[in-house]
Amino acid sequence: MDKPTIRYRYQQGVSLVEVLVAMVLLGVAVIGFVALQVRAVTATGESFNRSQQCRSPKICQKECALIMGKLLHIVWLIGQ
Repeated sequence: MDKPTIRYRYQQGVSLVEVLVAMVLLGVAVIGFVALQVRAVTATGESFNRSQQCRSPKICQKECALIMGKLLHIVWLIGQ
């Protein structure tokens, strides 16, 4: 009769340790999700800023002229 009592004493506190480990893992997962959300919000803001820059016709015309100049230069170099 003493053996079941001894086994029970060794098992005391094991469920508490399991709960603590589960809480730590859950905390790490939540921190990861929060970091992912912060990066998504940052990327959304950055893309919004980029889209607003291209709404100005003068900026778009200058950028298009520079790109076309570079492309024409490359085509001219390839043709030689």
